[in-house]
Amino acid sequence: MKWLHGLGAAVLVLVTAAGCSEKTKVVQDTGSYAPIITGLHNATGAPAVRGIPNDLEVLVTNVNNLPLTVHWSASAGTLTDSTGLTAVWTPPDAIGTHTVTVSLEASDGTANFFKSTTYPVYVENEYTRWTKSDAVQFDPAPTASGDVVYAEFRNNVTGEGDAFRANDPLSVPEQLSFNFFSVTSPTPRGDEQQVAFAGRRRNNDSTSIWLTPWGGADTLAATRLTQANNQLQRFLGHPRFAWNGGFLLYASDSALVNDPKLWYRDVAAMLAPVRILSTQAGTAIHFNSYLPANWGGGGAINTPPDSVITPSHFLFRRVGQTARGVFKFSTPGFGGAVPTTDAAWIADSTIAEPDWSSDGNNIVFARRAPGTNHRDIWILPTNATSFSQAVQVTRGPADDSHPRFSKDGTVIYFVSNRQDFYGLNGIFGIERRGTNIWSVRRFDLP
Repeated sequence: MKWLHGLGAAVLVLVTAAGCSEKTKVVQDTGSYAPIITGLHNATGAPAVRGIPNDLEVLVTNVNNLPLTVHWSASAGTLTDSTGLTAVWTPPDAIGTHTVTVSLEASDGTANFFKSTTYPVYVENEYTRWTKSDAVQFDPAPTASGDVVYAEFRNNVTGEGDAFRANDPLSVPEQLSFNFFSVTSPTPRGDEQQVAFAGRRRNNDSTSIWLTPWGGADTLAATRLTQANNQLQRFLGHPRFAWNGGFLLYASDSALVNDPKLWYRDVAAMLAPVRILSTQAGTAIHFNSYLPANWGGGGAINTPPDSVITPSHFLFRRVGQTARGVFKFSTPGFGGAVPTTDAAWIADSTIAEPDWSSDGNNIVFARRAPGTNHRDIWILPTNATSFSQAVQVTRGPADDSHPRFSKDGTVIYFVSNRQDFYGLNGIFGIERRGTNIWSVRRFDLP
């Protein structure tokens, strides 16, 4: 009957308060209320990070400030012995979902209280946030020394933007382009002497590929490497420097081709462009587009890497556009023959934005999660023969895209909307707010 006594006391308080003025209201007794578990907070971050200590705190409503004794347990990993509201949990060093159970004991001298709640806790890789703003960042490209070059919109609707470089996570970024109307796909040269990007000086200009010194430049100091001709070309873009040397890869079409094909150029020696794919009518690759492409591993100052990787599309930017999967092509040497036939490396149309590790062993890419509007990051070994050999790197409600390996292969940089609450900001209409660059560590390789 003790609970009835507590209820009667609570009713008495309400009746007394209702019969008194605001000036004379006096609460004699607060009654007896059991402490309530309201949640579990991970101060280290959400989701929980695999294989490292995570600082947990149980959230409790305790209106009578009763002394509490807390008991913690977990389905996997290790928990520090604790009888307080906080504990340190080291989950297993693997992605997965585990449970943490928290129990409370308390007494008010006449009644004992016990509450227990079990929480599923998702364990993920470790993330480092590089930028934090409402502006939309895209096209990240790591430098050899570990910085990140990227593009950022000034205006999401018109596409106006600039290139930036972040030297450390959440540092003040350094602007690299000035007085350009738009900038996309900034890419650092391996020796950190130049930055290239696709851009327009004015709104009515055609797209050109530009070179700037490492510290950046305006439209007068930048060097125009190649320019689109609106009468002959519909597309020019996606420049990518090789891991080593000054070899710049890009996609371009012409009135004779109609669909973007791949070219590269040694900008250090300013040699003539080299076509990677055949444009001869009647060949298997004539009516297909190949972009965006990235270099394979290897290469040196005087020789480009021996291969490139690229998605392919049939009827690019036309009705009936169809993704054809991911392709690898050998890089023709100076004067060497170009490929005239194609066969998909992985004939999976869901693979997008592939990047090749500098050691040549792995491919990282974005892939839309089935039945959702968000993408995740995956890795495939270079010698894979099917998508079934891929390992998933990111998951959850956030949209992750534009993955790029660091030169040493230990970090994957990507763009994500996993703002402070792990992707809950989502995408709002035409304006993608809270989209930032992240790096992921402690991922599993295939």
